[in-house]
Amino acid sequence: MGKCESAAAQTASAAEKGASGLFRLRGPVLVPFVVAMSLLLGLFVFGIHRVLESSTREFSQRRFESFRSLWETALEREAGLMEEALLKLAAKPALLEAFTLRSVDSLLEAAAPDFVRLKQNHHMTHFYFMDPSLRVFLRVHHPKLSGDVITRWTARRAQTTLKTARGVELGPMGTLTLRVVIPWIHAGRLMGFLELGKEVGTILTSIHQATGLHLAAFVEKERLDRDLWSEGQKVLGRPDTWTAFRTVVLSDTTLSPVPEPLVPYIDEENHQAGQTDIRFGWAGRTYRSRFFHLKDASGKSIGDIAVLTDITERVAHARRMLIGFGTAAFLLCSSLVLFMAGYLGRVETVVRRTHQQIMDLERGRSCFILQEMPVLVSLLTPSGTFETWSTWAQKTFGFGPEEAVGILRPDDLVEDARLLEELRREAAQSAYASKECLGRTRDGGHLWLRVTLLTIPVTGETLYILEDETARKEAEDRLQAQYAFLQTLLDTIPNPIYYTDARGRPAGCNAAFLKFFGLEEAGQPGGGAFAHLEKAAVFLSWLERDRKLLESGHMHVEEQEILDREGRPRSVIFNRAVFRLKDGAVGGVVGILTDITERRKAEEQRILLATAVDQTADVVIVTDRDGRIEYVNPAFEKVSGYTREEALGRAPWDLPGLGMEEATRYEIRDAVLSGRVWTGRVRTASRDGAPTQLEGKVSAIRDGRGRLTHYVAVYRDVTEKSRLEDQLRQAQKMEAIGTLAGGIAHDFNNILLSINGYTELLLQRLPPDDPGKRYAERVLQGGQRAKDLVAQILTFSRQGDRHPKPLELSTIVKETTKLLRASIPTTIDIRCTIRAERAVVLADPTQMHQVLMNLCTNSAHAMGSKPGLLEIVLDEVLVGGEGIPCPPGVSPGPYVRLQVRDTGCGIPESIRHKIFDPYFTTKKPGQGTGLGLAVVHGIVKDHGGFIQVESETGKGTAVRVFIPAVAEPATAEPPTSESPLPRGTGRILLVDDEESVVTLGREMLQKAGYRVETDTDPRAALERIRSAPHAFDLVITDLTMPHMTGVDLAEEAARIRSDLPVILCTGYHEASQTLKPNGNIRAVLSKPFLTKDLAEAVVKAIRPDPQETVA
Repeated sequence: MGKCESAAAQTASAAEKGASGLFRLRGPVLVPFVVAMSLLLGLFVFGIHRVLESSTREFSQRRFESFRSLWETALEREAGLMEEALLKLAAKPALLEAFTLRSVDSLLEAAAPDFVRLKQNHHMTHFYFMDPSLRVFLRVHHPKLSGDVITRWTARRAQTTLKTARGVELGPMGTLTLRVVIPWIHAGRLMGFLELGKEVGTILTSIHQATGLHLAAFVEKERLDRDLWSEGQKVLGRPDTWTAFRTVVLSDTTLSPVPEPLVPYIDEENHQAGQTDIRFGWAGRTYRSRFFHLKDASGKSIGDIAVLTDITERVAHARRMLIGFGTAAFLLCSSLVLFMAGYLGRVETVVRRTHQQIMDLERGRSCFILQEMPVLVSLLTPSGTFETWSTWAQKTFGFGPEEAVGILRPDDLVEDARLLEELRREAAQSAYASKECLGRTRDGGHLWLRVTLLTIPVTGETLYILEDETARKEAEDRLQAQYAFLQTLLDTIPNPIYYTDARGRPAGCNAAFLKFFGLEEAGQPGGGAFAHLEKAAVFLSWLERDRKLLESGHMHVEEQEILDREGRPRSVIFNRAVFRLKDGAVGGVVGILTDITERRKAEEQRILLATAVDQTADVVIVTDRDGRIEYVNPAFEKVSGYTREEALGRAPWDLPGLGMEEATRYEIRDAVLSGRVWTGRVRTASRDGAPTQLEGKVSAIRDGRGRLTHYVAVYRDVTEKSRLEDQLRQAQKMEAIGTLAGGIAHDFNNILLSINGYTELLLQRLPPDDPGKRYAERVLQGGQRAKDLVAQILTFSRQGDRHPKPLELSTIVKETTKLLRASIPTTIDIRCTIRAERAVVLADPTQMHQVLMNLCTNSAHAMGSKPGLLEIVLDEVLVGGEGIPCPPGVSPGPYVRLQVRDTGCGIPESIRHKIFDPYFTTKKPGQGTGLGLAVVHGIVKDHGGFIQVESETGKGTAVRVFIPAVAEPATAEPPTSESPLPRGTGRILLVDDEESVVTLGREMLQKAGYRVETDTDPRAALERIRSAPHAFDLVITDLTMPHMTGVDLAEEAARIRSDLPVILCTGYHEASQTLKPNGNIRAVLSKPFLTKDLAEAVVKAIRPDPQETVA
């Protein structure tokens, strides 16, 4: 212990030499104190500044929220006023009457005062009248523009829901307008739509006047067409500022020009709506600005509104407060410094008095430190024992000071005494030696010691220092265990991994690396694994790149082709990066190999698939969840007329001409969202307006978690196929109509036979001066016209053939005009002018009658129930030469021109070229077949003629039919009843399943002098013939009867008596054309027939002329 006290005394002496510095306290203390007070003062002022800054920020935020509320309230209020105004306008009878009559001038006159009032009182800027298809009938604010179809969201929303639609929308000229559209419904019928609009700029101005906020509205350039926008700026008298900002343009502002400090933040990528807070000074004022995100009525983003709050007065107030608080704080700090200077003077005196006491304590403290340090520091006595023994040594080894000092040797505390001998020799040579060794305690325990020997140069004595290393050794063991754990963890990673040390030498790898190269037996780099690899040029190149990477400190990624353990080429992605230790020093390079061989094969297959999709003739469209196109194949470009670049990023229905019906879009969406694949056809059009019909499927694309990410549509152009299907269906329909027409004609001919026959018999019994005879003649004339009408029906249904003959067309015109008067409304005046009374054409009378009837019927439909004029003009003209220009494919010469003119609605120019197309009609479903004009065109073409059409919308249409004139005289009509009735004798069997026909036929034949027996059952009639074969001179039978046809009856009768003549009667026109006299069938009569026709056929059948038969 004496050595310890001596060392403490030396330490205290050294402390006394520097004690004089402790008496000078003012400088060392005041300087840091002043610095600290200055820092505190600065922090105080800075804190006050931050509080004031926060206050202005909160004020700006409140003003911004106030604007947000006022904006929404203003839009709702203005929309409500606009809707109320529209409802009042819709209820005005004058507007309804003018709109119903489609009178633009009357509607403008009635609506203009209301619009002027709304414009003056409420700043309304737009007023539309639209028909149910959203076609603009009148723009009150711009009367000269009309006829276009409105496609804005609010208008389409009102059309779809038949409810009021409202919202802000972006116009093509860059103007933001609040629009309200209401359906105009009167008496339960949709008349059209009314729309009012108010520019957003007026709303911003009113908010500015109410709150003092400055506002600037910007819209996204991608929503605008630059040319339209620039033209709009000229119209509005504004400068062209398209290039002022990168992604937006200025729409409306209450502060002009836009402050320069705000310009860098205006583009959307430079701010976050509602969050970005900008403070700047401009024009002597201070502002804070935030951005309000602007969406249109459909919810799409269209731009932002910059909200500028003037905080100039608040900033000035804050500056005054900051100066006041700063001055007060400075005075307070100065007072504290003066106080401290006086106080430190008194402290120095106290320090001098206590210095001696401190020095005394220092001696004891130094001895205590040496005694209590967690090591043993001791010299050895001449006998080799310890001179001192610390508290740590007593606790560690279990020996007290009285048991250790002068008794224990260093060799007594270690297990291996030879290690101490080595340390002593080393210390004798180098004055310092240190090693770890295993120590032992009094109770036989062990611990790890670090023994350090220091040789004191002056005395040559050896100082022994013993330290406990047990904790460090345990830490090393834990570190080794952690290394083993990390290596195991590394081995679980499937990617091959290796790493180097800081000098680029291989240091380790994982099991996947060894397996990839087939080095499992070699083990880690220490076991020689990398020695095998270093023989390969590829790994040598890796190490060289690793060394360069250590110099740059960057990451490197590349693809390589390498050979695996079996010599197979593998495609890998090689990631190498420098890693750093905890202290920031470079630790080495880690390399990770990712085998992408299979992925590359999959990518090649994907490219092959994409190429196949590009080559397919079917249209393939891939869209995102919102319907925006992300991919189209070349077939899409061919069918639609749009390039891939034009289509990408846009919805198919946003491409002009390609829109499909909204109901179809909803049907597709509902099917796909419910997990089904939509299959069907859609009607659309190509870019040039050509109608197109597509057939295909639409399905959803979902990711691995089942979330909807895209839609895929595959369509095939079936326009031509659909057209052929329509033609096939129509052909089948016409075939069915023909069959039906034949059946109707049969029954109708039986009815006409009764009407005409009995009327003829009545005429024969009436005296010449009987007033009723004229009426009976009219009935017979009507029956004959009905007979012709049946022939016309059969001709139309292709059951009759065309029979052209020289014909005075004036006769057809006169007869048709009489029939038209009974079928056309009395509100339509019919005016017939015939200038070519004797003009002859080679034509089928029935077809000419059909041409005129179809043209006049179309004209009557065009005029409807309104008063109008139907004018029919027949004249003769010269085509070619100096006359009317000769169309291509038409022979020049004289033509008979039939003109039908009306004062109806006219034919729009856009569809004028389609009016002769089969099945084209503008009538509603069920009201027209689209065949009327097509039939007219076909008949005129078959007769070598042509057609001209003139039409003006709203004024009427004129159709001119030209038929080549001929020089032949018209075929004279055969005499009706002038010749005497042929008479004869004999017994006739009359067979028909219609009782009325049997009764009429008996009277006709009896009138001609014959005895008649009748039967309504062909089987009973056959039995009569079989029972008395020579009882009858003639059999007259209907062709179509139950149980047995007339032909069958004739054949059976021929078997019984081969010379028994038979006359067939039929109401089927086709049968009368195809059946010819043959064998015992002497004649075929078409119903309805007159008494004379029947008598002549009977005479010729009973007494046939060897040179002719009757047909």
